[in-house]
Amino acid sequence: MAQAPSKRRRLDLDAVVDEAAKLCDEVGIEKLSISTLADRLGIRPPSLYNHIKSLDDLYSQLSRRGMREFTLAVEQAVTADSGERPAMALAKATREFARRHPTLFVCATRHFHLPPEEKKQVGWHLMEVTENAIARSDADRRQAEVAQYFMRCLIYGFLFLEANDAMLPARPEELDQLYEDVIAMAETGLPH
Repeated sequence: MAQAPSKRRRLDLDAVVDEAAKLCDEVGIEKLSISTLADRLGIRPPSLYNHIKSLDDLYSQLSRRGMREFTLAVEQAVTADSGERPAMALAKATREFARRHPTLFVCATRHFHLPPEEKKQVGWHLMEVTENAIARSDADRRQAEVAQYFMRCLIYGFLFLEANDAMLPARPEELDQLYEDVIAMAETGLPH
C-alpha cells in the first residue's frame, strides 16, 4: 500500500533563514527564539539543530543573507541605466531594501555574531560599491572613503529615525520627498 505524501515541507538552511526573517519582520528581531521559530515551522525545537548550531548561528546566517541581498540590491541600483544620479540610486535602493526586508537590513548593518575577519570580508564589497557610486572620477581615495561613510551615516540615520517614528514634525506623506531632498542636499557636498 502506497504511503500518502507528507504535507511537511522539506527544510534546509535557506528555508530556516527565510522563515526566521519573516518571523522577525512580523514580531521583531528581539523576539526570535529557537522555540518560536520551530513552532512557526511546525517542527520540534531540537529539529532546528539539524540546520543551525545555535540562536547565535541563526543571527549569523541572517547577517550573511542580509549582507548578500543588500549588497546585490544596491549594486544593481547604482549600475542600472536608470538615469538616476548614483548617490540617489544608492539612497533609494537602501531605503527600499530596508522597507521590504527590515530584519535583513538590520542584520546586514549590525553583522550579528560574525567573526571580525568575516565582517571585514562581507562588508568590503558593499563599501566598494558605495564608494564607486558616490565618488566622482577625480576624487582621491581618501575623499571617496570619507564620502561613502558620510552617505551611509546619513542614509542609515534617516532610516533609523523613520523606523522609530522620530521624523516629527514631518508628516508620513512628506517623508519620500524629504528623503530625496536630504540626499540631494548631501550630494552637493560630495567630492567633485
